[in-house]
Amino acid sequence: YDNGLFRWIFDGLKNNGGKWDVIGMSLYPSWYTVANDWQAANNACLANMNDMVTRYGKEVMIVECGMSWDAPTATKSFLTDLITKTKSVKNGKGTGVFYWEPQSYGQWQGYTLGAFDNSGKPTIAMDAFNNLTTVKNISDNTTKYTYHKDSQIVTFSEKIKQINILNLNGSKLLSVVNTESVNMKNLQKGIYIIDLEQYSGKNTSLKIVVD
Repeated sequence: YDNGLFRWIFDGLKNNGGKWDVIGMSLYPSWYTVANDWQAANNACLANMNDMVTRYGKEVMIVECGMSWDAPTATKSFLTDLITKTKSVKNGKGTGVFYWEPQSYGQWQGYTLGAFDNSGKPTIAMDAFNNLTTVKNISDNTTKYTYHKDSQIVTFSEKIKQINILNLNGSKLLSVVNTESVNMKNLQKGIYIIDLEQYSGKNTSLKIVVD
């Protein structure tokens, strides 16, 4: 999350002819300015990720993160939000999130930021990764959608502020604004996520199978 630190190291590398493909970041809320304020840490991390993409044009990745093994509910919330934020990085350049030593439990080797309990089983914190490709359909009464299989066009019952089509890995394939439909006929067969930013302020996702 420390933007000044990241600019310092990567400006230094760039100015001395250094080259890199991906910028790796670590994020541990216990180290944040206000310890364990994971919401603020995630917000600062997203701002840093977007700045890195703008400044250097490279992909970014959370290569290590973690919270206390005995706070699994908070950790799941932290991870779920962090994964969502990483997937939202501009130009689809947020490539992934890795947990550091999730199998560590209790005071194993003095490390307390794992995600397994004292019986050696994963806690619910790890469920954040299980939900990576689980998306909800639109459920409110005002917005409905129809997928026309023959034309491969998705239409909506209202005009949408912005529509993003993503691979299951979160990579953005297409983005359109201010429209009531989106054409998917140029996509290969597969499963895609459509993220909607509605004028009402709601953000909704749905899953479409193109076959």
